[in-house]
Amino acid sequence: MHSSRSAAGIWSGDGSRRGAVAVLVAVMLVVIIGFVSLGSEVVLLLLTSRQMQSAADAAALASETARLRGYPADYKQEAFALSAAAGFANGQNGTTVAVNSPPATGNYKSATDAVEVLIAQPQNLALAQVLYQRGATPPFIVRARSVAHSSGEACVLTLDTTASGSLSMNGNTVADFVGCDVSVNSASATAVSLVGGATLKTNHLYDVGGYSLGGGSRIIAAAGITTQAAPTVDPYASYATPAPDACLKDNYTPPASITIAPGTYCNGITVHNGVVLTLNPGIYIIDRGSLSLTGGASLSGTGVTIVLTSSTGANYPTVSFAGDATINLSAPSSGTTAGLVFFQDRNAPVNGTNNFNGGAAQTITGVLYFPQQTVNYSGGTASTVTCIEIIAWDLSLTGNSTLKAGCAGTGVLAIGGGQSVMVE
Repeated sequence: MHSSRSAAGIWSGDGSRRGAVAVLVAVMLVVIIGFVSLGSEVVLLLLTSRQMQSAADAAALASETARLRGYPADYKQEAFALSAAAGFANGQNGTTVAVNSPPATGNYKSATDAVEVLIAQPQNLALAQVLYQRGATPPFIVRARSVAHSSGEACVLTLDTTASGSLSMNGNTVADFVGCDVSVNSASATAVSLVGGATLKTNHLYDVGGYSLGGGSRIIAAAGITTQAAPTVDPYASYATPAPDACLKDNYTPPASITIAPGTYCNGITVHNGVVLTLNPGIYIIDRGSLSLTGGASLSGTGVTIVLTSSTGANYPTVSFAGDATINLSAPSSGTTAGLVFFQDRNAPVNGTNNFNGGAAQTITGVLYFPQQTVNYSGGTASTVTCIEIIAWDLSLTGNSTLKAGCAGTGVLAIGGGQSVMVE
């Protein structure tokens, strides 16, 4: 009997211990499952963060590319669209997407040619939230930031799609495009033509067709030459030509040095014999005729746009600056013609030619916009040129010329040609 009770007691005690172990195992399983679940939420948090960063990178690159390719008004929409496609739509599920140019923070804070994309989204983690007070601000907000910047910006764009020598140089001359690219939209195998020992210096040449070099000519492109490139969009293609008003002057030739007011000047302006013509800020519309400077004449003005058009559809004006002329013009930095020094009507005939031959005495800040005609350009030195872009049907560079695309704050729209790259 004694031994039987002892055995029963031992059996009963072992059963208690087994029950306690079972309870402990059950508790530990709950804890383990909880930690596994919590770990899964953390992994999901990291996965969301990685996806969000990829979305921010893609949005910044697309936005900067849109700005470079001549769609500056739409660059934010590109970022919003790319973010939404990746599952981070602005205003949905607490998501916020901000697009800043220039960036609000970082090393490119003052760079107007950079785009910053910021994405943030709160994460409601069921297990993690038990550690936080109910009703409190969600403790987990995933954030991503990306900055894209252009690797280059063009200061020349030719729009002719078929011509040989759409960009041409002839003679022992040097064209130095300081820190900027060149974009040529002609598909000709000789879209860029250099002969006679000419030298073209640029950051990058983007050529839809090809190029030819003769007589010791050369192209020095720091970032390379791209042939069969995609055409570059005209950033001013949507700009409307200002309409002429009543004529202030007709066939105007100032007899002496004078300052004139903005308005419409019919049948051209001719300045010669050392006369200094000063333009007050504003828009000057030349309705037919030409703008001509000869005989040591001078033309100057700050905040000026000269529009070349025709109210009759004939006798479209051109520009002719002789080598002994002095030109000192800068575009307005705001308003409907911001950044534009010259704006030619797109209805002008393609056989017109515009001569800017002021040489070292020619200082222009802004855009020469001649989308239907040829520009012959010679002028500027590295010490005087700050920002100049040429958009022309075709461009011939004569003499030693310098152009520069450091146009921040001038109102000038960027010409595509560079590539957007991630920088932050």
